[in-house]
Amino acid sequence: MKWDFKGSKKDTEHPFLNLYVLQYEVTKDDGSIRPDFPYFLASRNKKKEDLRIVKQDFKRADAVLVGAYMIKDDQLYLLLEHQFRPALNHDVVSFPAGLCDKEDKDIVASALRELREETGYTATDFEMIVPPSPTSEGLSDECNAVVICRLLEKGEDAKEEFEDLSAKLYSVKEVQEMLKDETILFSNSARILVLYLLEKFKNR
Repeated sequence: MKWDFKGSKKDTEHPFLNLYVLQYEVTKDDGSIRPDFPYFLASRNKKKEDLRIVKQDFKRADAVLVGAYMIKDDQLYLLLEHQFRPALNHDVVSFPAGLCDKEDKDIVASALRELREETGYTATDFEMIVPPSPTSEGLSDECNAVVICRLLEKGEDAKEEFEDLSAKLYSVKEVQEMLKDETILFSNSARILVLYLLEKFKNR
């Protein structure tokens, strides 16, 4: 099939997330044409001209997930957060994460800022393991990055007023028990990142 983008319409006016209706002309393999195929998109972009469907800027990250770990007494600890997520009406376990600000010079700067704001920790040895990539391409044009880093000292956090989260260092044994507990809800990306870090440091 051939998909030709014809335009978009913004359906909502919210400060952080909006719904757009996209219009495509779709030519099927048999040659028949659907001139007005609609598709619905959720986006953090405030203007339709900034949608990725228009700009095709897939190297820009909307947000970053920070796989923060600590090596203490030759043992691995992961910094995980329990955070209430209103969209689910449930606590979710994840790593520190947040939106990339335009003022951040790069993804590492965004990761370090979010880590400090949410947990108070500073870190080093940053490594990007996932470049900006689509996270839910059937629903949104959001592209997020994933980095890992080694924790250093802890200071004071600077959480926003309604960031209902608590961060804690967990041992490998504790993390493995959490993964087995069906009452604990991990985000999809956090579960994969946990497994990655456990494998990366499995000999510790």
